[in-house]
Amino acid sequence: MPPRPGPRSLAALLGGLFRRDGRSMLNLLPPRAYRVQMGSARLAGQRLHLVNAPETVRELLVERAEAFPKHPYLADILQPLIGISLFNATGAAWARQRRLVDQAFALAGLRLAFPRMLDSIDALLARTDALADGRQTWDADAAMSHVTADIIFRTLLSQPLSAEAAQRVHDAFRRYQADAQRVMGLSALRLPTWLHRRRCRQQGAAIRATFAGPIHARHQALQRGEAGGPDDMLAALFRAEDPLDGSRLGVEEVVDQVGTLFLAGHETSASTLAWALYLLACQPALQDAVHASVQQLWTDRPPAFGDTRQLEQVQAVFRETLRLYPPIAFYLREAAGADCLRGKAVQAGDMVVVSPWIVHRHHAHWPQPDTFDPDRFGPQAASAPRGAYLPFGLGPRACPGAAFATQESVLILARLVQRYRLQPLPGHTPQPTARLTLRSANGVKLRLLRR
Repeated sequence: MPPRPGPRSLAALLGGLFRRDGRSMLNLLPPRAYRVQMGSARLAGQRLHLVNAPETVRELLVERAEAFPKHPYLADILQPLIGISLFNATGAAWARQRRLVDQAFALAGLRLAFPRMLDSIDALLARTDALADGRQTWDADAAMSHVTADIIFRTLLSQPLSAEAAQRVHDAFRRYQADAQRVMGLSALRLPTWLHRRRCRQQGAAIRATFAGPIHARHQALQRGEAGGPDDMLAALFRAEDPLDGSRLGVEEVVDQVGTLFLAGHETSASTLAWALYLLACQPALQDAVHASVQQLWTDRPPAFGDTRQLEQVQAVFRETLRLYPPIAFYLREAAGADCLRGKAVQAGDMVVVSPWIVHRHHAHWPQPDTFDPDRFGPQAASAPRGAYLPFGLGPRACPGAAFATQESVLILARLVQRYRLQPLPGHTPQPTARLTLRSANGVKLRLLRR
């Protein structure tokens, strides 16, 4: 049975402030949360509505998204890292940024990113070979953080990320997430947050410094009229032009957008990959079947663009992992005015929550919802109800990098399973915790054997 959070505890609202045991919002959920279609409660003085019914999820995120904008909690807590950018902006500012970022993705394209992804994965395999003797502990969580951050650096900035820089980013992200969770909990309780906000600013600045320097250097080269720079996502972000007003992103706006892409393209993918590797390690027969399917495709040739569509078993493992461990466990919205959902009155300012964690494990939507079963997404599987599967969100605020994340994740999983046999580390069980992303509070530790 895949790992679940520990027992329910209201102390989880404080985000492990006094007990660093991985408690999070997941530990606030009662058993009935996984069965109701919509529930309402008052938590720390805030009226809250939890929406699980697929048709109401679609109403909230797709059909009436403007009536339920992102909650200001998100903009507040993420600003030290990503400014006011695509993930946390609202209204006209968000719409303009979405047009420009979508254009940049179209300009850069998955085909252009593919060889750079392969280079990052080859570097991962070279680092990992030394640990693949079946006796040493492999930190899958840190390794996935490194390779996904390296992919972002190569596709965005046309340069690799060193092991030292990757470790600094990984450590800073973990600290940032822990302090961000405490800020949210303390804010809900109307308690002082200045200490943890200061830490968030320090950690956000450290992460941004990793990519802000290269971005400013590229911008200065463009200002000097230098030609012949790399054709990458950063170049696409600078070239993107708003079709409505002709505006382009300024250099600080680009830094903010790269911060968002770094958070969304590195942190969330690393989370999903670490969980997928653990789940595969715990099911050797499934792992061997996945290995056989990958080996059949790549027996006598290297990976080629478009192969990820043929790796159906790897795709199914990836999608089922996203169901069990969606990287963003809670989507927080705020009612813009007095409203009504499923016949229940909603007041202006109420928090409205759609939780992929709950919807993906809801007893009305999925048979045996807590088990790991990639066949749910096999070619013969029945499709989930619309609105019951949303790891990348739905509607206008859906993740623009979903195709990018899928391509890189399927490639990484396939190459690792092709090369190594994954084994669980005796005595180690990852502990799910929901902060900004859904990670393991105690990491994901495995053993590897070279095939």
